[in-house]
Amino acid sequence: MLAIRLNILKALNSILTKWDVLGLNGAAEPCTGSATDSTRLEDYNPGIKCDCNGTVCHITGLKVYAKGVAGQIPDELWSLAYLTHLNLAKNNLTGPVSPSIGNLTRMQYMNLDHNSFSGELPKELGNLTELLILYMDSSGVSGPIPLTFAALQNMQFISVLGAGGSMESSLTGIMSEVIEPNGLLVRRRRDLNLCVTIAKDWKLKTRGKKMIFKRGRKILQN
Repeated sequence: MLAIRLNILKALNSILTKWDVLGLNGAAEPCTGSATDSTRLEDYNPGIKCDCNGTVCHITGLKVYAKGVAGQIPDELWSLAYLTHLNLAKNNLTGPVSPSIGNLTRMQYMNLDHNSFSGELPKELGNLTELLILYMDSSGVSGPIPLTFAALQNMQFISVLGAGGSMESSLTGIMSEVIEPNGLLVRRRRDLNLCVTIAKDWKLKTRGKKMIFKRGRKILQN
């Protein structure tokens, strides 16, 4: 039977205990059943996804969405180094985002929006070089996005609605530091519309089309 490494299992159990969360994917044990098959992480809440390579299972996805979780993110979460997908949105998570976020170097999708964090995003965010999508809407973080964000060459979309002017305005300066980026969609508040702004001379992965969000609707333009 495939198993999670003992230290990772202990870390996961500690996280879930602190958050009073039980029954990932509706199962008593992690990395079993739908956690390892083609079932999408979005289909369960709370949910987990695992990648089992024949001898050991690695936790690749964790979703605890709108479960009333409060307090700081447990340090144990930053030890889940194989995570590619993390959704902790719409809880009451507090405190600063730990610099240990930089341990999650395989991360591709991260959603921390609608929480009660404080302080600025740590510069270690720049270690997440595989990151594609980041949601920080109304997350409580403030201040400018760190310049290390420019290292995230794979980033395609970042949403900072309600994060404050200093964070939003810092994006333009950071874009100018990036050389030959693949393309980035930035969503922020402009008047009453939600829109995507694209920095000049940036190419998108949409074959030359520009993407705009107006009141939640995605529009493709030539």
